[in-house]
Amino acid sequence: MFEEATAAELLRQSQALRPERQHAIVKEMASQLWAEIPRRVRHGRALRQFVESVGNFSRDYTYRPTAPNDWAVTGTAIRMSERSRLFDAAANPTVQNQGMVRLGEMLALALSHNLLVAQLDYTCKDEKWMLLNLNRLLCVNFDLPLSYGLYKERPLQTLIQWLDRPFTESSEEKLL
Repeated sequence: MFEEATAAELLRQSQALRPERQHAIVKEMASQLWAEIPRRVRHGRALRQFVESVGNFSRDYTYRPTAPNDWAVTGTAIRMSERSRLFDAAANPTVQNQGMVRLGEMLALALSHNLLVAQLDYTCKDEKWMLLNLNRLLCVNFDLPLSYGLYKERPLQTLIQWLDRPFTESSEEKLL
């Protein structure tokens, strides 16, 4: 947007960009970020598949035909106690907790590359949660609003399943 406004200034044209043009520029940037994930991140294909599940889940929940109370879901959440279990699994990897180790690695990659944004110790339903919101630019990629805060929690086992079987509308019969 800055480049187009600067070019317009040099050509002595109006610097104002129409909202449609602004939207197209932001969508293109979101698309570029999405396309670069497999190339610039270790285990990028697997990471993109996992983040895509979070995005598809959020979009599916947000645009359900029946209006949910939680409009504009932009992520998911796990209990802080489940987060502790991920740390324990990473410290003591075994065959039995391999899924948790993999999920912990994917979450660490997603957070370190700013694909997901975490908020720790969020209190809701008399419990502490770790919110996992999509990066705002990725929200654009999934046609979600840019606000943070609304989420729909998923069991740890569901997130582990998304590592191998991405979320689809029919993969979960009942959304919380």
